[in-house]
Amino acid sequence: MCAARGSPARRGGAWGLVVLLGGVALAHDIRAQAKAANDSSNATPSSDTTASGKPKPQRKAFYVYLVPTSEKLTGLKLTLVGAYLWRTALDGTTRPSAIFHHSAYTANHQLLIGFGGDLWAPQNTRHLKFGIEYSKFPGPFYGIGPRTPQSAEELFTPRTFALGATAQKEIRPHTFAQLGLHILHATIVEVVPGGMLSAGTIPGSTGYTNVAPEIGLVVDSRDQLFDPRQGDFIEAHVRVNLPPFGGTYGYQLYLLDARFYRHVVPSAVLAMQGAFEGASGTVPFEELPQLGGGDLRAYVFGRWRDRAALRGQVEWRQHVIWRVGVVGFVGAGVIGPGLWSLGSVPVRPIYGVGFRFNMSTKENANFSMDYARGQAGASSFSFGFAENF
Repeated sequence: MCAARGSPARRGGAWGLVVLLGGVALAHDIRAQAKAANDSSNATPSSDTTASGKPKPQRKAFYVYLVPTSEKLTGLKLTLVGAYLWRTALDGTTRPSAIFHHSAYTANHQLLIGFGGDLWAPQNTRHLKFGIEYSKFPGPFYGIGPRTPQSAEELFTPRTFALGATAQKEIRPHTFAQLGLHILHATIVEVVPGGMLSAGTIPGSTGYTNVAPEIGLVVDSRDQLFDPRQGDFIEAHVRVNLPPFGGTYGYQLYLLDARFYRHVVPSAVLAMQGAFEGASGTVPFEELPQLGGGDLRAYVFGRWRDRAALRGQVEWRQHVIWRVGVVGFVGAGVIGPGLWSLGSVPVRPIYGVGFRFNMSTKENANFSMDYARGQAGASSFSFGFAENF
């Protein structure tokens, strides 16, 4: 939410599934202890399901996971994810609030550490998201434009501190007015000598500061927060960086993101997403709309950057047995210097499959592992602790 764009929160390797089992055991033990403590103070036995047969929402839960991976840019990487979840009301409607931590450290002494919160009032009438993050992680830069070649890749390392908050208030059923403030300071500490970023002529290549308020509107009728089975999520917002208040450049970012979920058969969900991102003004290269990463899973984050991007993906989510599920997905995106140029630029497709393990039957929170392929042999293996969208 307020993290530096491109932070390595969803990348991985084959060790993820092995360590997941230990994490599930740890989380289960913590929840069992919490339940035992609660039961000992309440002599009245209670059912674990509602009248409809669904699990009752839980008052609180703890989750801790440690996952080792190996990547080309970082070497061995250890990722730690922890969260404390609770509800402000057990009415079957109020969504879970969370305080969370995520961090990563690599054999090359690269570091990411972040804390945040996602708070929901009873009946979901108000919503507050906030976060703070520090990172020093390398990333690739290929230039700016829709046709940048793979051979143009050069690495850079930003040191980034980010702080942000977004508040929502329900103005009619399932419709929220949104206000936010995002502050970020980035210093580019390493570039390739003689490379595109070394000359300092590309906005943001010598570092930059953002002080950006945000205003938007959100329609959110999803039935579940972490793994929706029915409902819609539509967000439109404008973010404006303000030089009079400390921002380095004057620019604007625009987002329209629409997601739809349909419970088509008892054991499967069809999820669909379409999104447009735009930018105007003097935009730091790290803040430009991009294709890659979680948006197009076969390509690295930032594989293409420019002023306008349009992308979409469709995913079939199939429960198999017990807590295990699989997914299949396809997607595509285009990017260019402006909205009207998107019809004449190359289309970047992806397709892939994934594995899901349900870490909490009450919250429907999944551990995910995906393998995706794209053009020119591009491929990616990634893991995460939530669905992509």
